[in-house]
Amino acid sequence: MHSKQINLLLVEDNSDEVTLIKEQLRTVKNIVFNVFAVGRLDKALVRLAEGHIDLVMLDLNLPDSQGADTFIKICRRFPEIPIIVLTCVGDTTLATRLLQEGAQDYIIKGQESINLLTRAICYAIERHHVKLSSQDALKRLRELNESKSQFVAEVSHEIRTPLAIMREFASLVRDETVGTLNEKQKQCLDAVLRNSDRLTNLVNQILDLARIEAGKTELNKTKVDFGALLIQFRNDFLPVCQSKGQSLILDIPDNMPSAHCDISSVQHILTNLLGNAQKFAPKGGVIKLRAKGENRFLRVDVEDNGPGIPKDAQEKIFEAFVQVNRQDGPGAKGTGLGLKIAKSLVEFNGGNISVESEQGKGSCFSFTIPTHDSELPARILIVDDDKSIVRMIENMLRNFDLKLEVKSSLSGFEALVIAGEFNPDLVILDIHLADVRGEQVLFSLHQRDSKILIISGDTASLAEVIKKGADDYLAKPFMPNELLDKIQFLLGIGPKIYLEPVE
Repeated sequence: MHSKQINLLLVEDNSDEVTLIKEQLRTVKNIVFNVFAVGRLDKALVRLAEGHIDLVMLDLNLPDSQGADTFIKICRRFPEIPIIVLTCVGDTTLATRLLQEGAQDYIIKGQESINLLTRAICYAIERHHVKLSSQDALKRLRELNESKSQFVAEVSHEIRTPLAIMREFASLVRDETVGTLNEKQKQCLDAVLRNSDRLTNLVNQILDLARIEAGKTELNKTKVDFGALLIQFRNDFLPVCQSKGQSLILDIPDNMPSAHCDISSVQHILTNLLGNAQKFAPKGGVIKLRAKGENRFLRVDVEDNGPGIPKDAQEKIFEAFVQVNRQDGPGAKGTGLGLKIAKSLVEFNGGNISVESEQGKGSCFSFTIPTHDSELPARILIVDDDKSIVRMIENMLRNFDLKLEVKSSLSGFEALVIAGEFNPDLVILDIHLADVRGEQVLFSLHQRDSKILIISGDTASLAEVIKKGADDYLAKPFMPNELLDKIQFLLGIGPKIYLEPVE
């Protein structure tokens, strides 16, 4: 039976500690440890570049590197290799933070037993393999989802052209352009045209959803007179409602604030919600369209007195292809895509959508849209674990002739909490933070409506941050005018500054 071999790089400048760990590992049964020991970070990086290392045991305080920076320099360059941090008792807080940054484990010097060492090494390698497998699986799922969306979009697009041609020919025949018809033939062609329109609507919704999921939906946010928009929609839907004896009541204040949104997508949202309300409200029923300002948002309610939605279905109703209480035969029908699309468009505009409903008493769908107010200061959040950098940027912002409200944080976790309450227009974010990976903060903030400006001294990583959701970047150190140009463009008050390639 062959013993398992593990190539271990021990980065430790204390020769007694190196000797102790080597002696302990020699006593392990069924595992052969090939220990390569170096006492400096630069030598560790060279050895890692040569390859064939299964694990790194790392002392954070070395002659050429100190603290978290030691770990970060190895982790950033060799993310595929698991790292166990060696720490003194007083460094456990830092070690715990490094676990959040990506370290697999930490061992307190002087307390390591042979069992502890062996278990920590084996578990670290196994956990890292699981992590890499999970990342590969997630990447594959994303690729499959993108392929699915692309396939659906292409197939739907190819269906539209022959569908449109068939409808036009059927319409020509129905209009008796090519000959007279009897009443039975007209009824059959009317059914063909109705179902052609239903199929066209389904294909268009599938295309809309595919574009959204593929990230290809482009929004052009402008100042919108929201009161006028709602009056227009009330007038457009009134004849349809009156055909079923329904009342459509519009309730908006005289001083309705303007919205900051993409008008085309908001029209799509209103069409979907009002269409659903009209469809499910009974004959002679009542539909209410209300709106009012709430802090920095407009809240819009679309209420009907239809059959309502069961409690257990309300959490699923915004998912694709979900239809509540669908029955065969006459009655309201749908594709189950409209609310999914509406939810995505609301969130793209920086708002939220929800539903309140009780069976037998109707439903109320509500969504929010940011207001537009040129007198409000732009909100900027600075996130950097270097206090001197934060203070420098704050001083720069004070000297800019811009109306700004500025908050800052030295912690990625705290920044996410602040962002939830502060709702910043722009986040200036260091991609390398001590308490959490900057990419995680970037991903979370990317789900919001905030613009994100990445700042970093690690120029090698800057070219990749745009792919991960950042809107722009600046390499440290930078000049005040460079920061001003970026801020003005990202806030929409200045010209575009094109990104220079990072070497």
